[in-house]
Amino acid sequence: MNFEPAKLNSEQLQAVNTLAGPVLIIAGAGAGKTKTLVSRIVNLIDHGTRPNNILGLTFTNKAAGEMFSRIDSSLREKHIPERPWLGTFHSLGTKILRDNGYKFNIADRNDSIRYIKRALKQAGYENNQCDPKSVLATISRYKADGFSLNDFQKAFGDGQIKGFWEKLMSQIWPQYEKILMTENNLDFDDLLLKTRNLLSENDRLRKKYQNRWSHIHIDEYQDTNKIQYQLTHLLTNPQNPNICVVGDIDQSIYGWRGADMRNIIQFSKDFPETKTIILEKNYRSTANILYLADKIISVNKNRINKINKAHKDDGEPVKLLSAWSENDEAEKIITEIKKLLQQGLDPNDIAILYRLNFQSRALEEAFLKAGLPYKVIGVKFFQRAEIKDLLSYIISALDRENWSNLKRALSFLPEIGKVTIAKIASGEVEKLPPITQNKIKKFYNLLDKIEKLVEKESPKEVLNKVFSLSGLADKWRQEGEEGLEKIANIKELLVVASKYKNPGEEEMIKLLDEVALASDQDEISAGGVRLMTVHASKGLEFHSVFITGLEEGLFPHEYPGEDDHDPEEERRLFYVAITRARENLFLSYAQSRSIFGRQNINQMSIFLEEILDDLKIDEELDQEEPVKEYLTYD
Repeated sequence: MNFEPAKLNSEQLQAVNTLAGPVLIIAGAGAGKTKTLVSRIVNLIDHGTRPNNILGLTFTNKAAGEMFSRIDSSLREKHIPERPWLGTFHSLGTKILRDNGYKFNIADRNDSIRYIKRALKQAGYENNQCDPKSVLATISRYKADGFSLNDFQKAFGDGQIKGFWEKLMSQIWPQYEKILMTENNLDFDDLLLKTRNLLSENDRLRKKYQNRWSHIHIDEYQDTNKIQYQLTHLLTNPQNPNICVVGDIDQSIYGWRGADMRNIIQFSKDFPETKTIILEKNYRSTANILYLADKIISVNKNRINKINKAHKDDGEPVKLLSAWSENDEAEKIITEIKKLLQQGLDPNDIAILYRLNFQSRALEEAFLKAGLPYKVIGVKFFQRAEIKDLLSYIISALDRENWSNLKRALSFLPEIGKVTIAKIASGEVEKLPPITQNKIKKFYNLLDKIEKLVEKESPKEVLNKVFSLSGLADKWRQEGEEGLEKIANIKELLVVASKYKNPGEEEMIKLLDEVALASDQDEISAGGVRLMTVHASKGLEFHSVFITGLEEGLFPHEYPGEDDHDPEEERRLFYVAITRARENLFLSYAQSRSIFGRQNINQMSIFLEEILDDLKIDEELDQEEPVKEYLTYD
């Protein structure tokens, strides 16, 4: 593309023409920030800046590729051979380290999890004592905050370690780093941490890169963490800070993984000469949708004030679907989707958004029942590891020859690895050490107990008891937020199981068949209506969007006992969900929903209460009889 002023609005044009000094562009959803950034870079080159003096940083390779493609097209037309350097923070770290003689391999997430497992085993921890993913996430969070292993050891020296988790980290983190070093690997966080250290400790090198990249652009600045913030300042020339950052505080939704929106709030303090430009014209959503988005987000105090100005007309009114239960909610959503499909809408341009993964279960069942195509972005409910983990005990108890499930269940026994399982499979248990033989005997005794439970109790009761007897419940309770979501998914499985009332193997097999058939049908639908969490929807847009589960405790969400809950981030998350919609927006809530295996009577989300007068309500619910019915449900 060429720089074409006629295709930019006045605020975009101002951003594109402000070529010197620090610039902060606050760009709301659908405000054309990518077009603005690309036009600004092209304009810089048109005004004499060499392309290889321009640095552009994004958070995804897809975003960097899209920007590069547009800029490359323009420079080809002008026969300019040089190109700006565009990429992610991690790819920049890799480049700087390799340019300066570092030889290493990059450990991906699966490698890192494998190394954590090895470190746990070397430290004497059993398989079911702690989750490797949670350990890795903690190390990653420390590194994202610019905290190295040495920093950790100084902070938690002798006498400073108090809890189990700190003790665990003091044992596992050093071993993890040792394994990385032995394998000549850096993990993703090291790419930034070591680059930060290199530039902060070497004045000559820091000035070299400050001179090489005289003009810096950073997209989604509200999502930067502490180490990325530090790198930004190390790369920016303090005497001539030609840095342009683009972001939107109202879309800062990744605080839970280290993103710090204070980085964008204090940008003008970090660079006192900052020129702030606000892109308020929204080219994506209708005026009705944007009115609600602004009304919701204006409550937050930690933000830079802006209003979304709609380029489109009012459009359809935003519709509220009131439901008795999650199943009723799903059926009402299906009814509305059928209407949209009859109007000729592409199912791929419809999205259903929810706060937590377990909410997909009722929706998936409704789609399967209606025979409508759908695609879960992420892992489908019945394919989630925790569902398969629990069911593996049931299947193994009913079929001792089902080795795929036996191996899955056996893997949760302490110190039982692939070699031991192979010997069990080949009938060589007597060759194993007595202590191992005893563990295996207890495992098969548990399977016998489960088999008897199946004959005496309903599938729901069996699953509930096996969840406890297997040790999975205790294991996941120790895994923090990730473990709590696994437990929520198991409780949702109990809701599915509650449809099967009778004891006996035949009833249990009906449940297992439902799970297997649902998973198989999932694979068949490659396209269709998109189902995803709100977090997964960031950066996407759809013709029609359904936001579900708008109930207090669910959205806005609070985990039980959570102290660092951020209500403003929950509100920003709802704002992001609303602004995914171009033409149609549907909001829904259920007066009764099964959470953690119990049917709860819900209060409407505060978000809905604030905008209720602005919604087209589908139908009023009679408050009497159905509520009584649900109150007696256990």
